[in-house]
Amino acid sequence: MRNLLTAACAAALLLAAGSAQAAPAIWAVKDADSTIYLFGTVHVTSADTQWRTPLYDRVYAEAGEVWLEADVFTGVDQARAEMAAQGMDAEGRLQARIGRRDFARLVKTLKPTGLDAKLAAHLEPWFAAIMVLGANLSGAGLQTETGAETTVNAAAGADHKPIRYFETVRDQVQALATLSEASQVMFLREILKGGKETPAAVNDMAAAWAAGDEDALAEQVVAEMKKRQPEMYAALFRTRNLAWAEKLDAEMHGSGVDLVTVGAGHLLGEDGLPALMRAKGYTVERVQ
Repeated sequence: MRNLLTAACAAALLLAAGSAQAAPAIWAVKDADSTIYLFGTVHVTSADTQWRTPLYDRVYAEAGEVWLEADVFTGVDQARAEMAAQGMDAEGRLQARIGRRDFARLVKTLKPTGLDAKLAAHLEPWFAAIMVLGANLSGAGLQTETGAETTVNAAAGADHKPIRYFETVRDQVQALATLSEASQVMFLREILKGGKETPAAVNDMAAAWAAGDEDALAEQVVAEMKKRQPEMYAALFRTRNLAWAEKLDAEMHGSGVDLVTVGAGHLLGEDGLPALMRAKGYTVERVQ
């Protein structure tokens, strides 16, 4: 169950890191006059996480443009509106969809957030899973303020570097909201089962990320989800990666240096961005 919980946490795009010196993977995609650096990130870290390296700083300095997954920094209100629009079920069927026992566990978990059973009944399963995951991670000393996405977004703004986004906030919400009911319910149940184990499962991923161990990270995040939750894997990784690779392919037809900073799960395995760009004929090399 720990492995599937790890995959489920990754599906929610939440990773965390300990205080060890981080050296996560960086890949370089090259042709004659273009280089795109792919940097895999964790979205949530402890405040003392040291993820920056001299190579990362050099790559950032060289980059004429930076890419992020979506503009979640100025789009907080939009994200809340999208979740409210797509994450709520007017008919209030959640207990019937997941069963009385799991619903009671959900209500107990979310009680500290001020959410009562009446309101919880109106949550879509995917949205309930996100809320439970947040509750399970609360108090674990995790935050986004010192993470790579926040850091590069702020730096690029200050340095007047163009920032480009692969997706809209709506796209990100729909990746979960359009999953089948069976897939959503499975996701929610695994998050509910995790409970107090959730921070440890998240840190399992973080340890592999901090060590730059792509094989271990792929086994923990990609392989388990691909096996047990193929629909979620396709929706959250493969489909999005294919779309992103098309955008990067178009970018490679120009010239210059770009820095792509996205969740580490998007760089893993045969459907990861390094593999997809290599399949398009580019030279792809891991440089960190």
